[in-house]
Amino acid sequence: MLKYLFIKNVKTDDDFRKYQLLSLSVIIVAAVIFVIYGACNTTSPWLTARIFNILWLVLGVAGFVLFYVRAVLKQLNNPKLLRAKRIEATDERRAQLVKKTLEEIGIGMFVLVVGVLVFSPKSEITVTIPKLYIAGVLMLVVLYFFCRTRK
Repeated sequence: MLKYLFIKNVKTDDDFRKYQLLSLSVIIVAAVIFVIYGACNTTSPWLTARIFNILWLVLGVAGFVLFYVRAVLKQLNNPKLLRAKRIEATDERRAQLVKKTLEEIGIGMFVLVVGVLVFSPKSEITVTIPKLYIAGVLMLVVLYFFCRTRK
C-alpha cells in the first residue's frame, strides 16, 4: 500500500483510487495530530480562553478536512472524474510546467532575499520585515503559480 504514496507509481484508475485514499488518510491523521498539538499548547491561563482557542482551531481544521473529503469522495464515486484527475495528475507535461514554475518562483524568492539583505538600511545581521509584506509576497507567489499552471 505504501507504493501508492507517490504519484509516479500510479498506472491505472484503481491505483489512483488507492493513491487518493492513502492521501486522504494522511491528511486526516495530520489534521488530528495538528489539533492535538494545538490543544496541548494553549498558553492562556483562563479556561474559557483555552476552550475558545481549541474550538476555533478545530473548526478551521475540520472545515478543511471536510472539504477535502467531499472532493475526494466525489472523485471516487464518479469514474469519468476519477480518470480525468488521474490523467491530470500523471501528465508529464504538466509536471514539467509545475517544476519550471516552482524553479522560477525559487529564483524570484532568492533575488528578493538577496535584495533585502543587500539594500537593508541597517548594517545589522537581523532584518525585520512586516508580516503584511510577507503575506503579500506569499499571495503573489500563489497567484503566479496558479496562473502559470492553469489549463
